[in-house]
Amino acid sequence: MRNSRSIAVAQTCPVAGDVLANLDEHIRLACRAAEVGARVVVFPELSLIGYELELAVGLAFSENDHRLSPLLDSATSHGVTMVVSAPVRLGESLYIGAFIVHPHRTTEIYPKHRLDADNSRTEIAFSAGSSHQLAPRTAHQLRKVSRK
Repeated sequence: MRNSRSIAVAQTCPVAGDVLANLDEHIRLACRAAEVGARVVVFPELSLIGYELELAVGLAFSENDHRLSPLLDSATSHGVTMVVSAPVRLGESLYIGAFIVHPHRTTEIYPKHRLDADNSRTEIAFSAGSSHQLAPRTAHQLRKVSRK
């Protein structure tokens, strides 16, 4: 029987700039975490792009990004919530974002509020989140945008 409060922290070996390979690794680790009873799996910051700050603009996710679909499928099939991170463009601003992917096929976005020294080591200007409100998205919204 699963403890409803089990949390797993996953350490990935990301491939720099290879979102598809990194998605596969996230799914593999989420499956493994679910097998040992985790209900929530938390991944490192920017692990979906391999923490390559200079690639953030080109690899940035949108709030309804279709690349999240495999994570939604995995969260649903394994019954886990995943917290994954990627650069995310919201309006005209670029954030370091956390996507909270729920097993009931919804996601929420949390933009990082407190930027550390990494923001000064790159020419990319990340914005700091200003709202503590999560932006919920549904799988239907993700698919609708990806077909445009």
